[in-house]
Amino acid sequence: MELTFWDRIVRAFQYDLAIWHNVFLTIIYIIAGACVFFAIRYIRTLIRKKERFSITAFFTILIGPLVFPVVLFLILSLSLGGSSSVTPGQKFVTFKTSNGDEAVALTTGNFLANETGKYGTYGSTRYYGVALSQESGKKVWQTKLSGGEAELLGKTGDKLWYFTGNGLQVIALKTGKTLAKASDFKGIQNQLPKNYENYLVKDQLVYFKGLDGQFYQINPKNLTGKVVKEGIRAADFPETPVSDEKFETAQITATPDSDQLFALLSDKELQAIQAGGDIEMDQENERSYLYQTKLVKQNKVAVSDNEKVMSEAFISGEFILDPSRKRPTNDTFHTLTDFTSQVSDTENSAYSTEYNRFVRITGGLGVATSSKYLPLATSEGNWLILHYETIERNSSLKLSAFNPRTKQVSWTTLLYTSSISSTLKQGDKLTLLSNDDLLEINLKNGNLKGYSFQNDRFFSKKPE
Repeated sequence: MELTFWDRIVRAFQYDLAIWHNVFLTIIYIIAGACVFFAIRYIRTLIRKKERFSITAFFTILIGPLVFPVVLFLILSLSLGGSSSVTPGQKFVTFKTSNGDEAVALTTGNFLANETGKYGTYGSTRYYGVALSQESGKKVWQTKLSGGEAELLGKTGDKLWYFTGNGLQVIALKTGKTLAKASDFKGIQNQLPKNYENYLVKDQLVYFKGLDGQFYQINPKNLTGKVVKEGIRAADFPETPVSDEKFETAQITATPDSDQLFALLSDKELQAIQAGGDIEMDQENERSYLYQTKLVKQNKVAVSDNEKVMSEAFISGEFILDPSRKRPTNDTFHTLTDFTSQVSDTENSAYSTEYNRFVRITGGLGVATSSKYLPLATSEGNWLILHYETIERNSSLKLSAFNPRTKQVSWTTLLYTSSISSTLKQGDKLTLLSNDDLLEINLKNGNLKGYSFQNDRFFSKKPE
């Protein structure tokens, strides 16, 4: 969602987070006010003296003093503004605002450029806690975070917990008011680590690894801390600040009661299956087609052309999976994803070869403990397919809703981003966080609402 040139000019005359920009803009507004004052005074003098009005003189008084500062201001704003950037954090949480709107809270890193040239761009980054409501299309609040690099840790009750360069900062969920900083945690402030991976929000409590090597627990209600021996272990802490709340995807899936699998296969993969050769899943997978098949016929791995569901191709298409769905043991899906249960002669000399080919293409779907290969289903009974708009690098992703009963795509929505860092499904709403935008998709009709961090602008789009 790029801004037009005119949008950038309009944005330049609005106050933002850059001090130099706001000071310069204030000076221009003062000069403009003075010009208007003297222009009005000039007109009143002419009327009183009954002299002839001069358009040239009028515009010289009104506009002349503004030309140089405005041109200089626009050059600086457009060049430095284009070099500035806003990057969201890796994690977000949702909550209800005082008005009942659904909102999203996260961090943003705002890089403000103050110099750019042939040797690079220089500036500083400030971190903020931000709450956005895509229902109202407004920022609910924005709060500056103290210290250096910051990231959201999580939510406990009506409080948000942020890691900052100084340790911790606690913010009121609905108002954005800072409730506590690192120095407010009396008795434990000297034990607060300066690394994100040493903090954890779990079961409405906050834990951290103290600098002395002990585990500490913070009570969110009174912000007191103590050493704990139970309820936490080293393995519970994240290894990196990158969120693990991402899509799991697969090229093959089915419902537990289905008698066939649905597979997204490229022509290269299909040819390898039909030829009986070694199957290597196409890593590029530029154009994949949807097939409905059992994958096994007459004791061999097989997929035929007439099992293609539709002629539409998906570029690097994969099904979005639902790890929370638990499949029963010994169901139809388990049989379909287990080669041995589908062959009649396991002593045949070709059994081992075909077994290995089956495992290659299914990627071990038949593991009895696995439940993550069931599709993410919407209330309309659709499955979601994630794919790309083109084969070019950094191409935008698309989301398509496929109905396994009708074998039709209900809608396809362009997501305007090439990568996704965090996801959350709540009822018929799917929230996605990327490095550029916060997106919300209505899973009933594919309508998209988004917020561009770089342009500080909400937008909405209909499906294709």
